[in-house]
Amino acid sequence: MQLNWLDNETPTPALLSKGFPEKMVLLDLETTGGKATYNRVIEIGLLVIEQGEVIERWQSFIDPETSLPPFIQKLTGIAPSMLNGAPLFAEIAEQLLGYLEGRTLVAHNARFDYGFLKNEFQRAGISYNAKPLCSVKFSRSLYPQFKRHGLDQIIKRFQLPIENRHRALDDAEMIQRFFLKSSALFSDEEIAATCTSLLKNPALPPLLKSQRY
Repeated sequence: MQLNWLDNETPTPALLSKGFPEKMVLLDLETTGGKATYNRVIEIGLLVIEQGEVIERWQSFIDPETSLPPFIQKLTGIAPSMLNGAPLFAEIAEQLLGYLEGRTLVAHNARFDYGFLKNEFQRAGISYNAKPLCSVKFSRSLYPQFKRHGLDQIIKRFQLPIENRHRALDDAEMIQRFFLKSSALFSDEEIAATCTSLLKNPALPPLLKSQRY
């Protein structure tokens, strides 16, 4: 039974529902643009989740080896000087792969992030394939009464506190807090059925240009 998500009396649990995959990586990327085959990653943020609990947080700037468009600087607050001396993607690829292997990849609009990961790993000579869990589709499935499911709408809907929107680790944190809220509103069985259904669907072509949420 769904509760009133606007009710401040509804407690937020300490752990995610057991209906979620036991091992997950909640990930967000900031990039130089929206085309995975052309644009590059400039920041990675992730949370490692095991048995409903955050066991590690990791963030890194990435040298994109290209200029940083002014509109991306304005959107993210990331300046070129912040990328000076940052590692190339290839230099952190094995470390990142260590976080991802054996865990379900979760991202908001997963097609976007998964497409960039595949292309960046490919440039580094690594084949990366996963069946990501998209938190946009998760939201659409469990909250069909709402028309929009972008991260801004979810943050507003659940009154989630965030300091730096459009920064990778902060946005990844929002997925975790959204999942915590959902854990209070839906049963383990409802969440498990939703995740199972979404993970059965094949990932959309990663080379397809997609809208960023």
